[in-house]
Amino acid sequence: MPVWLQAGPYLGYAIGGKYKWKEEVAEGKFESGSKDIKIGNSKDDEFKPLDCGISSGIALKTGNIQFRLNSMIGLANTSTNENKKVKEKTNGVSFSATYFLGR
Repeated sequence: MPVWLQAGPYLGYAIGGKYKWKEEVAEGKFESGSKDIKIGNSKDDEFKPLDCGISSGIALKTGNIQFRLNSMIGLANTSTNENKKVKEKTNGVSFSATYFLGR
């Protein structure tokens, strides 16, 4: 049962996103909605599209099935806010399972 450790840089480019929310406005009554996220490099946008950082993970292969768990820590400031004190960074975790055919 082979096991792999993975580490290295990653580069990402945002192409779209959406905010979704649900909040209680009165006892037992909720309001919900969604809004598209503005992505670009102008000050009217909410996030810059380019992201980079460090990724690490572990993979396990047994027979024809491989399982992988990765974590990503963003290093780029994706905020379009001109205030230098505002910083937004992307972090994430992913899990995947792969089945290999013909082995």
